[in-house]
Amino acid sequence: MNALEFENYTEQLRASFVWPACELHARGELLHARQYIDGFAINQLLNLLYSVISDERRDALDPRRRIELRAPELAAELLDLYGKPVPDAAIHLLDIVERELRPKASELAWEKVALVRSWIKPSTDYTDLDI
Repeated sequence: MNALEFENYTEQLRASFVWPACELHARGELLHARQYIDGFAINQLLNLLYSVISDERRDALDPRRRIELRAPELAAELLDLYGKPVPDAAIHLLDIVERELRPKASELAWEKVALVRSWIKPSTDYTDLDI
């Protein structure tokens, strides 16, 4: 994956999956929001991570395949997202992105990650949803 493709993947993760999931959640579309976080965003994160990893932890067929064996700590952390409200899962996912990818791709526009993170309200701010 070249630098432009990597930047596009990162942009999709931020702008196309994480932020829309929070917007869907705010509108009360909880199942749809979960699909964005639990499916699209996690897949995008794993694709990004394994595009920069060239060791035995990488699976060429599917980044989710055997992740519990290849990267047990990361797998546990990602599984933990399923139990969190969408906004909290989104913030945690951005934390993972930054922690895992920033050292490998410091030239990316990390200020955009901070911007998206600043838009996301913690789940306690959504208590007035009438669902």
